[in-house]
Amino acid sequence: MSEWAEVGDRYVEECRGRGLAPKTLERVQSEVDRWTGWLRRRRPLPSPAEVDADVVVRYVRERTMFRSKATVSSVVSTLRNEGI
Repeated sequence: MSEWAEVGDRYVEECRGRGLAPKTLERVQSEVDRWTGWLRRRRPLPSPAEVDADVVVRYVRERTMFRSKATVSSVVSTLRNEGI
């Protein structure tokens, strides 16, 4: 299992442990999958320690282009809670 898959799985398990609603867990899992998938397509593949604010801003910019303010807020909130 890759480092990114482990990070994503740990975060989703932490959310389950906090007792989040099933629909919220689906949304979180979906966003974590998008984030880790986007990172895995980067060359060279960054390690979790190498991800800085510039990488996160690039992801949010690409992920939320032509999206509502609520979508942007949701993406940023999920990434912030993940500890990114």
